[in-house]
Amino acid sequence: MRGRSFLSIVVDVVLKRGSVFSDMSAPFEPSAPRARTLRPYSVFHEDSQHTEVSEELFNRLITNQRQEELLDQLYKIYLDVQDSTVNFEFNTLRRLTTDELFNNLRTQLEVLQYKGGINIKSDFSCIDLFISDIREMKDLLAVDVTLAISYYDYIIDSETGNFIRGNKHTKIGCYYKLTFVGSPYATKENACPNCGSDLGDRNSSECGFCKSVVVNKLHTWVLAKSKITSLLPKNLQRLLQSITVNAVDDDRFNSFVSGYSKKDFAKMLFNTFVDFQESWDEADLEKLKSLASNSLFDIYEKQNNFLNVSGKKKVKRRLRLMSAEITNIDEKSVVIEALFGACSCTIQVRDNSVETQNRSLYNYRLAFIKDGDIWKLDQINLLNRIKK
Repeated sequence: MRGRSFLSIVVDVVLKRGSVFSDMSAPFEPSAPRARTLRPYSVFHEDSQHTEVSEELFNRLITNQRQEELLDQLYKIYLDVQDSTVNFEFNTLRRLTTDELFNNLRTQLEVLQYKGGINIKSDFSCIDLFISDIREMKDLLAVDVTLAISYYDYIIDSETGNFIRGNKHTKIGCYYKLTFVGSPYATKENACPNCGSDLGDRNSSECGFCKSVVVNKLHTWVLAKSKITSLLPKNLQRLLQSITVNAVDDDRFNSFVSGYSKKDFAKMLFNTFVDFQESWDEADLEKLKSLASNSLFDIYEKQNNFLNVSGKKKVKRRLRLMSAEITNIDEKSVVIEALFGACSCTIQVRDNSVETQNRSLYNYRLAFIKDGDIWKLDQINLLNRIKK
């Protein structure tokens, strides 16, 4: 290093690593001005859990469910486990978890119960949820799920209700790595093989009649591991706050819309955007036209003709809404700002095969115009992308 200037060293590093902006170019978005990009999640770097499982692997190992259906089922198991720990419902907890995890949780809960505490976990907000891996384990499948979530987490005294520790005014935001195991196609053996007595709906049991210990085959999914891998970055919290601050007030909303709450109306409009993305993915121009204004449809129709020649296009799949707020509204137009997770895929138009895919969080401004009784998508603006 002797004899080299600091500037020459910096230039050398940049040339070896490439520009820090080289991977931040956004995919084509009609009517989208170039926007600043938030700093990527630090936890994404060299962390395979934030890579979504391929469609080919999922469809090969799980043939009786779509990904969204399975994710909804697994997320409900996670929430039921949290409720069971809050209420000390050991029988429910045993049904939802493997023996190893159940024994660990029971030990922790018994200590907390002995000390007179209750661990309150409430107001769960799912930020993103996707399957990161699926593995075969003898006659079982193991499914790894990455969950980004925020919730209140604190401990109170079970008798007085007084606060003991934690923070009951601020949500914690974190990434979980959850592992579920099960055999969705297996039929559960409900009878003791020793005496024939009914074992009940549990994954492993001690026979109530002959006291034999019986291990049943898993007939559904149960939670095997639950680990917090990292906290959510602060810039995401700031982004959520800014979206909420920009929302229109109730009086202005109610003067133009009746029969909906602000949240439900924003979700309804976002679902139109989801349908629009699916139609674009499937190249269903007729449905696309029914969802979009004439000006937006013309842009996408021209883009579709170009893609048929080039052979590749970018699509968004498995969109999961985190937050949506109405930021402007009048009689004929509505603007919402939405934050959602999605898998961005590069596909071959000819055979619809996936070349690349990655999971990101997107912040969009979506404008809608009223056409008769129907709200149609009119403008799509990418504001921020928090990506791998």
